[in-house]
Amino acid sequence: MWHLVLDDVVIGKPVAKGRPRAFRAGKMIRMYTPENVKKYENLIGGSLWAEIPRRSKPVIPEGPVRLELDIFHPRPQRLMRLKDPPGPLMMNVKPDIDNVLKSTMDGISKAPIWHDDAQVCSVTVNQWRCSKEGKPRIELKIYEWREPDCEKL
Repeated sequence: MWHLVLDDVVIGKPVAKGRPRAFRAGKMIRMYTPENVKKYENLIGGSLWAEIPRRSKPVIPEGPVRLELDIFHPRPQRLMRLKDPPGPLMMNVKPDIDNVLKSTMDGISKAPIWHDDAQVCSVTVNQWRCSKEGKPRIELKIYEWREPDCEKL
């Protein structure tokens, strides 16, 4: 059965994971992550560090993990008219949902939530535009799998 481990809201503009960048250093080619993506990943990791007790071991050291994300992007000015609905709007334009998921999971990996993001076996992601008064944010829920107790069944 799935058991909720963490339910958190991270305030900040979601950022999609861009392509890795490369530069030449002498005879070698080095890869790096763009600065805006690093800041976003550190925002996610830092926020989750604050939510869990200080530990050196992951909260979910092994086993399957389920991740549920509601990603709220800023609402553009063109959707702030009186005739536009005030609540959140589903978003079907860039940034691609899979790229935002990648950067968010990399950010979660910076906090000791799971041992490896390969443990994530179930993902539910919704991408929204904020309500007119809302702030850009990510609402996330992380679950771990626990075998049901046979004595209780």
